[in-house]
Amino acid sequence: MVEENLEKLQLYFKYDLAVKEILVKSNPNSSDDYDLNTRINYLNKIANNLDELEVIFDKICLLLNDTYLQNNIKELFNKYRVKLSNINPNIDSVSSFYHTYLSNMRPEFINIVEKSFFGYQAIPKSANDIFDKIETVNELLHAIHASIVNNENLYQEMPVVAKDGNAILYGVQNDMAYDLFLNIPRDPIEEIESPREILALKDRILIMARDLGHALTIDIKAFGDKCQVKYFIPKVCNYDMVNSLKGVRKVKEGDMFTDGEFECNTKDLTKEIVTLMENVPMDQHMFIKGGILEHDPSTPMILEAMARQEKKYEEEHKLK
Repeated sequence: MVEENLEKLQLYFKYDLAVKEILVKSNPNSSDDYDLNTRINYLNKIANNLDELEVIFDKICLLLNDTYLQNNIKELFNKYRVKLSNINPNIDSVSSFYHTYLSNMRPEFINIVEKSFFGYQAIPKSANDIFDKIETVNELLHAIHASIVNNENLYQEMPVVAKDGNAILYGVQNDMAYDLFLNIPRDPIEEIESPREILALKDRILIMARDLGHALTIDIKAFGDKCQVKYFIPKVCNYDMVNSLKGVRKVKEGDMFTDGEFECNTKDLTKEIVTLMENVPMDQHMFIKGGILEHDPSTPMILEAMARQEKKYEEEHKLK
């Protein structure tokens, strides 16, 4: 069963890439809007691409065993086809269809997704509520991806490759992933269970680390001697610390989450990931300089209590 789950996940990323490739080739250029013939040719191409996209998303739904999403996608693509058939190539610009129904990603939708899909939730929000709000193919792709990479249960359904303390490596044998497993920072307080879960696939590594920004997720894609690293921090905790991270989308006071991305050499991957994880703030960093609760009236008392707790921990471990 675990091997089957692994194969399904690797298939998902294959389908995810196929959707992105179709979106790229659907992007219109000036020649597609040149005259009536070019507009008709472009509309025919988009009609075929919509068919391809629906087939791929249907396969994703079968992998996820999600009939609700499958029905939603059917309705969504029927709407796209109606909108496409209503375009008058004599007078309408065909490029607007691509942006309105295929490529656009509304900032308010991104906010909904990032507030809803993150790891180790006490009461996970219903994915159906988010899927009901989708308007474009790109939003659909983004929501599905977020629901998968931020799901710790999915990691735990995969084959275990290695385990050491609170660090667990799942998936396939992968030298880069194993080096990360050996070197990523563990939780220094033994009594607190803060998993560092790594999922290795053929050409991708996913990491979820509890208590780093609540549940830091890292998505690593290898290509040649380079790696593309994308990460999501669902709880900022400390503005100054977050804004110092490599490739981060800068935050300001009041922002609750953020993400970031950067590229690095494959040989430097472990060093880059360790540095990232060591600098993502935790709950205790909310109360220090730059923290989201730095100026809260209760902060001095909380800091005193934390200091007492740390002192007690040190004294207890000296006795052992």
